Amino acid sequence: MKTILKYRLDASGNDTSLTLTDGFRVVRTEYIPAEKRVHLWVEVPLKAGTPETRVDFRVIASGQPIGDDFGYVGTALDTHAPEAYHVFNRVAEQVAQSSGGDHLVRVA
Repeated sequence: MKTILKYRLDASGNDTSLTLTDGFRVVRTEYIPAEKRVHLWVEVPLKAGTPETRVDFRVIASGQPIGDDFGYVGTALDTHAPEAYHVFNRVAEQVAQSSGGDHLVRVA
């Protein structure tokens, strides 16, 4: 089984670290004008015992540089202003099975 979870990203240029089940897949990035925030939807497997990985996501504006260790994920457009937010990620570290993890609270 699998599900899709929604996460809010920091759009100030700082990393947002998420602990995600291995085999995750980003399915959507979107800027929500009412909240003035970038969100990320991630498909994750629900199989118990699946290893987890901490992944750093970073949101940058057009023209801003980002390190080669980041990979492009998607772009979120502000439909009310001429702004585009580009989402990148990199694997931060494998998470030990026995740890409780540092899960972010997902957004409904």
